[in-house]
Amino acid sequence: MGDYIIQISGTEQGARLASILAITAAFLHAVFGALQKGRHDPWISRAAIDASYLLMALPVALFLVPWPEPHLWPVLAGAMGIHIAYKVAQAHTYQRGAYTVVYPVVRGSAPLVVVLVAMVVFDERFNAVQ
Repeated sequence: MGDYIIQISGTEQGARLASILAITAAFLHAVFGALQKGRHDPWISRAAIDASYLLMALPVALFLVPWPEPHLWPVLAGAMGIHIAYKVAQAHTYQRGAYTVVYPVVRGSAPLVVVLVAMVVFDERFNAVQ
């Protein structure tokens, strides 16, 4: 699969596949958000969604991808901590607010926070278009 991705990189076929994957990811993200905000308990919904992710990713992580180098484990643990905090905060917002208000704020604030953190932590600079 990696060879195929490298082969189509920079081509019209690669751009089409990237667009399809991005639209599919956005659609599924909205579906998962709606499921979490739906009539069921948001904590149970979030747990079911994350358990599904785990079951799908576990065979790939265990058998297809090499284990990370030891010096990367603290970075991965930190990323996991941030992700868990984000998921808990997201569940709290869905429990308290209207989905049509909460979802755009939750989804729109994450890229902004990433950009701001990249500017502060990694000294990244962005132009107005970016």
